[in-house]
Amino acid sequence: MKTKTISELYFKPIRDVPKIDVGAPCPMVLASEGILVVAYYMPYQNDDDHGNTLGEPREFCAAIIFDSYRDFRSGYPDEHFYYNNEDISPFPEAYEFSESNMLNWVTDMGCSNPLKVLPDNSLKHFIFAFHDSTVEVMAKEYRVDQAECTVSEMIQKHLNKTVK
Repeated sequence: MKTKTISELYFKPIRDVPKIDVGAPCPMVLASEGILVVAYYMPYQNDDDHGNTLGEPREFCAAIIFDSYRDFRSGYPDEHFYYNNEDISPFPEAYEFSESNMLNWVTDMGCSNPLKVLPDNSLKHFIFAFHDSTVEVMAKEYRVDQAECTVSEMIQKHLNKTVK
């Protein structure tokens, strides 16, 4: 049986979310009272399931949608902060999505009693470690959308649904 690392004890990988394009710009975040959308570029896709090249690479975008969320933050720290700072442990994997069982962020937000924020422990702490930024969300659940489009088009798609 493999022994878990400290990071594996605190961060559970989320595997049902499309991978991010490591060199892509920071994700775009749309937040309103009832919905939070985190849109980002997926790796270019220019081959089929058998490895045959189909032509020019195509842009694919994914969005993680939180229909009900408590709070979020986006921006610093980036992946370099975690890996260049020996005092920080544990930390999420760079370029990965995970769920954390740590409530430090709730305390950081000024909530001295995390149970007030999480009265029924139904909220989860999601962490999305992008290139040059991190997105953290306190929410019950999420859903995923993906399409051949730009990040702006993906945000517009969900903005149109929100405004109606």
